[in-house]
Amino acid sequence: MTKAIVPAAYGQQPMPTRHDARFQEIVTFGAHTAERWMASPGPLSLPEYLEALQYNLPGSTRQPVLDGFLMRIEQHFRAVPLPAPASSLPVEIDDTATPPAAALPDGPAPESMATSAEGVCHG
Repeated sequence: MTKAIVPAAYGQQPMPTRHDARFQEIVTFGAHTAERWMASPGPLSLPEYLEALQYNLPGSTRQPVLDGFLMRIEQHFRAVPLPAPASSLPVEIDDTATPPAAALPDGPAPESMATSAEGVCHG
């Protein structure tokens, strides 16, 4: 089955979506809407804009439009050069800083879960 794509932009390759090719115009509309949003920021934040956009779309077109919109923004982000690796930056020691996510445990320790569950109504 052929899929709808977000057309190439910002030097990035076209991006296939999960939507059938019959949604191509709708996906492209989402991509163009993202370009307009990025070119002329208005009073709405990105979440507010997406909520308003969804509100005004028929149900079957919402997800293809949102995917086209977000994938176009992804193309834009991927086109922006990344800063130099952190190892080349000056090192400052901050004992109050939050550790990187990789250093955090997968979840709370069992004893902290029991402590936080005290006083919770189970009924």
